Amino acid sequence: MRTLLFAEYLDQQLLLTFPHRQFVFSIPKALRVFFRQDQRLFSDFSFLIFSLITDFYQAAARTIIRSAAAIAYQSFGDLLRFNSHWHALILEGGFDSEVQFVFLPIHDTQELTECFRRRIIGMFLSKSQIAESFSEMLLS
Repeated sequence: MRTLLFAEYLDQQLLLTFPHRQFVFSIPKALRVFFRQDQRLFSDFSFLIFSLITDFYQAAARTIIRSAAAIAYQSFGDLLRFNSHWHALILEGGFDSEVQFVFLPIHDTQELTECFRRRIIGMFLSKSQIAESFSEMLLS
């Protein structure tokens, strides 16, 4: 039996037959240091990404939508420098209460990006890892 490559495995075994997209979520350099100090932030951040996408879809559909995503953390970027970021393979839509697929393509990511920025900073504020004045500077 031939060993499947990871991409083939995703395509043939895991992915639904519904449309999906890949996103990369990155954070400001000033906040990356916290991920070296607190490993729990990786899962918190993955949950933040998924809840952001779910909320975005539910607002667009004006109903409860159940979606899916595979989110993976990567700690390095080019030249192997520390660069906390997340790769997310996201179902482009979700299932309503009648288990009907609702296609919700994301055409313009500007609103999603702004919401993402605010949630990141809100997460660090709620954990008392940054001061209000620093959060205001990051948002300006």
